[in-house]
Amino acid sequence: MLGIAYRDGKSTAHGWAGRGGTWVKVTMKRTGVTGYVHLSLVAWGKEELAQTG
Repeated sequence: MLGIAYRDGKSTAHGWAGRGGTWVKVTMKRTGVTGYVHLSLVAWGKEELAQTG
């Protein structure tokens, strides 16, 4: 385990992984920890996604 993402924790989405994009690469804003979260556990806010890389 790399880290813990808490409910209502803010993060930045960087991209997708896995077959069909089932995993989202995120960086937690509070801790700076980067990892992958299953798409079913992500709640998208009103902010627009900006393309990176």
